[in-house]
Amino acid sequence: PISLYTGPVSLYTGPISVYTGPVRVYTGPVSLYTGPVSTYRGPVSLYTGPVSMYTGPVSAYTGPISLYTGPISVYTGPVSLYTEPVSLYRGLTSLSLQVDIYNTDPLVCRAGLKVCFSNQLLNAVSRVERALPKLTLPFLLLQGSADRLCSSRGAYLLMESARSQDKTLKIYEGAYHILHKELPEVTSSVFREINTWVSQRTAVEGTGCPP
Repeated sequence: PISLYTGPVSLYTGPISVYTGPVRVYTGPVSLYTGPVSTYRGPVSLYTGPVSMYTGPVSAYTGPISLYTGPISVYTGPVSLYTEPVSLYRGLTSLSLQVDIYNTDPLVCRAGLKVCFSNQLLNAVSRVERALPKLTLPFLLLQGSADRLCSSRGAYLLMESARSQDKTLKIYEGAYHILHKELPEVTSSVFREINTWVSQRTAVEGTGCPP
């Protein structure tokens, strides 16, 4: 038997929408990579262990932040440098009158030392120190313990280094640099020591100095 469909036939009779706008087709050059292709053929290691993630609370500072916004004071006034001459009374003598005479003496140079002179002075000191062991003449050393211009270490060095058989050192306790312009007891002792020392060493020839 032949079965034929004899039911109703439904045809779509609604509107048909067709796109009639412009069509843009790319007509530019097409670049194809034709270089070698490197494929990694080694083993691939994948981490399959446990993953630990921090799930605890996160504490963040939420308090107030204080910033200094007040004025800043900077000193912009004049700077005063002391330029007055320095008095050398601490290294000269303990008599204030002698210090005043020295400080007002117009023949005293207060211009300071030049680099060239200082260099020559240091070289001269080195030459003198090297020559000390050659000294054989008699000598008398007199120095104050408070002398700040010439260190007493130089006097002790001379006593130790010189080969002189006749050498004398006397330190005046509390005296300064200028021994002949010190306190009366120091000054008189200095002149007496010098006179005695010279007299004893010239009396042999019959030309001793008078007392």
